Amino acid sequence: MRLRIFLLIMVFIPAMLIGQSTSISPYSGFGLGEIAPQGYDNSFAMGGTGFGFYDSLSINPLNPASYANFKPYNPILQVAYKGQVMNVSSSVNSEQLNNGTINNISLGFKLGKKVGWALGFNPATTVGYKIVVKEEFTDADGESFPVSFEFEGDGGYAKIYTGFAYSIFEKKDSVLGELSSLSAGVNINFYTGNKRSLYDVLFESGDFSYYNTRYEESQIISDFGFDFGVQYQTFLKKVSPTDYVNLSLGVTFNIPKNMNTKWKSFYYTYSFDADEEIFPRDTIFFNDDLNGDTFIPLRMGVGMMLDFSGKLQFALDFEEQKWDDFKQVLVINNNEIEIPNKTLVSSWRVSTGFQYTIVPLSMRKMNTPYLKTIIYRVGGRYESNYLKFEDYQLIDKAVSLGFNFPLSRSQSYSSINFGMEFGTQGTIDSGLIKQDYFNFMVGVTLLPHRFNKWFMKKKYN
Repeated sequence: MRLRIFLLIMVFIPAMLIGQSTSISPYSGFGLGEIAPQGYDNSFAMGGTGFGFYDSLSINPLNPASYANFKPYNPILQVAYKGQVMNVSSSVNSEQLNNGTINNISLGFKLGKKVGWALGFNPATTVGYKIVVKEEFTDADGESFPVSFEFEGDGGYAKIYTGFAYSIFEKKDSVLGELSSLSAGVNINFYTGNKRSLYDVLFESGDFSYYNTRYEESQIISDFGFDFGVQYQTFLKKVSPTDYVNLSLGVTFNIPKNMNTKWKSFYYTYSFDADEEIFPRDTIFFNDDLNGDTFIPLRMGVGMMLDFSGKLQFALDFEEQKWDDFKQVLVINNNEIEIPNKTLVSSWRVSTGFQYTIVPLSMRKMNTPYLKTIIYRVGGRYESNYLKFEDYQLIDKAVSLGFNFPLSRSQSYSSINFGMEFGTQGTIDSGLIKQDYFNFMVGVTLLPHRFNKWFMKKKYN
């Protein structure tokens, strides 16, 4: 019954969230939209690190091999909300925007001794922008009146995934416990969503000889993709189960793939009726059945984590994706027509982060002061974005910090994570836009009572 409730949450809530506008960046109108970070609330506060991160009490989709570390009989449910406040500025003016939405919902637990399983939902890309440019238009009779050019978009692509990890080997000592391990995992991702774009020309004149013009386009992707990961852990020093230095190394990559894509477009003129509702006039172009492919290129990531006796962890990640190879192809009358890639280039990211707690989980007791159980996190990242305009490739840099608050009275390993990020992206030079932003994320990780073992078959003497 408990598992059925969890699965209902995982199925119905993502279905309601798909298609929401979750970005406020004008840059989200290019490419596939704004690439959403794939890490969850604990990763968010550590600069987005996670390829080498392992934790038996949280879900880390950045490296599916980490699922092998789940504790037996302890299912994990994670939900997080992300909010954003952004100041968008150009060489002419500036504006403050804000937005918020559910960032992720995920479920994970151990299947037997060697297999970990996870199911989750989170955005892959987000789109949300509106730009209005006003100019004076002079007609053939020499009359002038204002004209508005509006560029608007919303939507994006969601990722629903299920992942499996297998523990290839574990080396143990009868006194010291685990000494090293190797695991491998895969995420089977289903991508779905719609990137909607609208271009409007509005003649602000009472003369009905000028009709407004609107072009609407939808780009719909619906297909599967695969991410793979490997994680190796070894103890550089282990004096006792609570006095050690552990090194974890992780590697992840995707399989480059053509994703099924469908385009819809509608180009027409219109005016407004007496109730200010749009009244279509003439259809210039309409097509709702253009099919083709979107090629998603190779992405690779490597990372490491050093764990000092469970008190201090240090993580470092590097990730690169070959967006130079990105392409979209339309199939019209059995002929393939490639859409030129004018703005996408290869991207890379470096992230680092620390987390610290005074009393690690393995040493906590019922009378341990609460302030000594809080986990403190800090991190930073530097990213060369996949968008390039003429000679300038978009740069994104940010610092982050956060806290993990254990729900001690629940007698479980449940906790609340809070993280915040301060960053900047872009420039006001060359007619571009600079974005100074504050992001925050609040997440809840729920686990059963520490003495309540789910899915364990009871034995009676």
